[in-house]
Amino acid sequence: MMPDYYHYWGKAQPNEYLSDSPYHLLVYHSLDVAAVAHYLLHDDAPIMNDLSGYLEIPKPELRQLLCFLIGLHDLGKFASSFQGLYQPDDDTFLTKVDRSIYAYDKKHDALGWCFYQNAFLNGYLCDIDMDTRTKRQVKTGLSILFNCVLGHHGKPIQLEDKPVDAKDPLAVGVKYQHEIDPKDLQVANQWIDDLKLLFAIELPVELLADKDWHTRVKHISWQLSGVTMLADWLGSDTAYFTYQHQVMPLADYWQMTLNIAKRCVDDKGLATTLSPIPFSSVQNSFGFSPSPLQAWAESVTIHNYPQLFVLEDVTGSGKTEAALTLAHRLMGMGEVGGFYFGLPTTATSNAMFERIEKFMPTLYGKSDKQPSLVLAHGSKNMNATFRELINNANSNYSSIGHSKDTSREAAGDEISSQCHAWFASSNKRALLANIGVGTIDQALLAALPKKHQPLRLLGLHHKVLIFDEVHSADSYMFELLKSLLQVHLHQGGHAILLTATLSLDKREALAKLWLGQEAPSYVKTVAANVTQSTHFPLATHITMTPDTDMDTVVETSITSPKRVSRKLKVDFLHQSSDVIDYLVKASQNHQCAVWVRNTVTDAIVAYDELLNAGVAAENLLLFHSRFALADRSRIESTVLDWFGKHSTPAKRAGKILIATQVFQESLDADADIMVSDLCPIDYLIQRAGRLHRHRRDISGQRITDSHTTVESRPPPVLTVLAPKFSEEPSENWYSELFPKSQYVYRHLGQLWLTMRILQQQGYLDLPKDARLLIESVYAAEAQQQIPDALLADSKADMSQQKRKQHSAKDALIDWEKGYCEKSQARWFGSESAINSEANTRFQEMPTCEVVILRTDQSDDHNQIGFYADVSEFQLELSTVKIGESMADKLTEVPSQFAKQVATLKERYRGLEYKRLWLADADDKFTYDKEKGLVEINSMI
Repeated sequence: MMPDYYHYWGKAQPNEYLSDSPYHLLVYHSLDVAAVAHYLLHDDAPIMNDLSGYLEIPKPELRQLLCFLIGLHDLGKFASSFQGLYQPDDDTFLTKVDRSIYAYDKKHDALGWCFYQNAFLNGYLCDIDMDTRTKRQVKTGLSILFNCVLGHHGKPIQLEDKPVDAKDPLAVGVKYQHEIDPKDLQVANQWIDDLKLLFAIELPVELLADKDWHTRVKHISWQLSGVTMLADWLGSDTAYFTYQHQVMPLADYWQMTLNIAKRCVDDKGLATTLSPIPFSSVQNSFGFSPSPLQAWAESVTIHNYPQLFVLEDVTGSGKTEAALTLAHRLMGMGEVGGFYFGLPTTATSNAMFERIEKFMPTLYGKSDKQPSLVLAHGSKNMNATFRELINNANSNYSSIGHSKDTSREAAGDEISSQCHAWFASSNKRALLANIGVGTIDQALLAALPKKHQPLRLLGLHHKVLIFDEVHSADSYMFELLKSLLQVHLHQGGHAILLTATLSLDKREALAKLWLGQEAPSYVKTVAANVTQSTHFPLATHITMTPDTDMDTVVETSITSPKRVSRKLKVDFLHQSSDVIDYLVKASQNHQCAVWVRNTVTDAIVAYDELLNAGVAAENLLLFHSRFALADRSRIESTVLDWFGKHSTPAKRAGKILIATQVFQESLDADADIMVSDLCPIDYLIQRAGRLHRHRRDISGQRITDSHTTVESRPPPVLTVLAPKFSEEPSENWYSELFPKSQYVYRHLGQLWLTMRILQQQGYLDLPKDARLLIESVYAAEAQQQIPDALLADSKADMSQQKRKQHSAKDALIDWEKGYCEKSQARWFGSESAINSEANTRFQEMPTCEVVILRTDQSDDHNQIGFYADVSEFQLELSTVKIGESMADKLTEVPSQFAKQVATLKERYRGLEYKRLWLADADDKFTYDKEKGLVEINSMI
């Protein structure tokens, strides 16, 4: 007799691959997903090694258990309310549902909880002939596991009390009676019984009743839920798993879908971990002799325990190559299967992606199976190299994913990274690729209650995390970073952190975190430091190990190469008019100069003043964040043309750039003359890294002879625009000169301490004085020396930093509770959700994306279009991000264009969440390709 569960559908939607079957039976879809899990959890899979060891269950038994549980992920679809969603008139096979009785109010993942509870109480999951206490403990263990598989739609299921009545196990709870028919429960229980027979399993009751084992399951619940989500995604791919509604024995269908699942997992590149070629030396990997830091990286002893490497050195010292050397060695040892390289901005991510793409042949050599390399950030599709890799991958795959030759003939016989379109289609999936490059934000989202968070965490499993410029993380982001490192450590992972200006207290906090010695916030006593060295540069190697004979913290002093050791004289100017005169003179002397300002408004004012001072427009450039992306990209190219590594004396001569912080964040630029508004010391050091960055002769020609190390230009001078220094400053000491900047850098004490140490030293002697400079501003002892007049603003900023910390902690997931709704009070949608409270960056002032529109340049001024007149990415290139307070002042698009605006919103996904602005129709603000978005009154 045919079981009743064959009469329930699981998938039903139009699709080009559906053939003659209009729907897919629920039990078949369940087996499809279980089959995918079967191959994701193969014996050699790193995740399987970790789960088996941690849960103390042999791999074969654990694989069957997890496939059984994952096969029950869609139990909720047995509900009549769900079945009523698809009732074709001409079908006589499927269960008929009276929709007037059963309404689909609850999602099927939550409905599954009712079916699970019913199955347990009726003894279908395991024998419940046991004492009450043991029964309760077994149910607790099972509930942890079922939370993982039922909550497969990206976030934990929301549970309601009493889905079933314990006194009457066959009855449906009151809150579910309009969703589930009692017969549905019986059918689901029959399915559970037959699935147990198919997989020949018995649940490990003794372990399920063990409280210590519960704790372990909570720890791995994040990975198990990630595997379930991934298996469901792949098992729902109709390019492989075509719809079937013809009845066949479960065992026959299982064998058939196993074959399909193997091909699917293989085609997606998820079946095996690719081994790199053995690491030999920095010389062989990069073609040059190693710097001292790189030499340390190629020789330091690497352990098979979770390790944290903190590499501190100045810009240009080769930290990236050192990190890649460590990653290569870890991969060669089998400790990790790849890495994710996270950077602070999309611009730095794009630049690193280009470098890693070229590094891939060094890492993997030639192989029949090609590694996947993916760029992960919101604007990745605009990256030309990334698009080329996607196009190559697409052109080498058939419609059902059969891999073909993926070599790029234009690159000779070197292998090219295969960028699977499947990985590239989503930032969530991107972390599953062998090698990932992107913003640090994409990794930090794995620590936040965002939809599909477990999938991100699964993607980071068995990878080394490499994060650059960790010093740039504010107190909010630093808390997120610590949480991510904590869970990555528990996954047995490794991490490499790169920095030029990390304070001692942050390094100490990271070390204690990795060693499990971070004190709870309520503990007031301060434990002894685990890090001791104050040297700079420094390599800190921290190992979490039970081996008491092994040093857990090893700090190694590093010598910086002479080529990056610099002594910059520091001068001060106290009036902006003096800076104008100074820059005009530099231009007349055929030097190229940069003035880094703290605010966009101040930058625009300086630009206008230099024009009024007689600087030719063709020699002057303004660069800030308030440009549409089309203009920002153009300006970045001009900056590199004038100030980049390959700039020539003719292009550099007389050029002046007025920029804000965007200049210091990403561009490999080199100025003869630099002025900076006073800012905290770490930012000032970062800005100074663009002064005499490349070796040049007196004319500005770059010196490429490796034997010539002497810089031929006059000694570099960093000029700082600042108020006059006073041991007893007034409370408006800073604001008198910088009325706008006081709202950017609110900790006036840090600014005063920065100026004091610069006055005392007279030079930025790097790396010799790097630690002294940083600690003179950020150490607790230094903070106590802030003058009384500046304390109010400084304390207000410190309070704000505390609020950031608390805000981060409130947003973070409580890992100890496991994957369930109690792990966070609020779970949010995707990373693009509007007004989401779980962000990777703290928003002190709300921002808004404004899409700039223009009237058609033809005679017909009744037509509007995007500002960027290009064939691709018009929307993106016409967008500028500004403060919401400024966006609110922009004039709304006139009503006469309402129909055209509606058409644009229909055509461009996401446009409804952005602010549209027709610049031509605003009499208070305007947009200028040379100055960006500006208030008209400020231009007068």
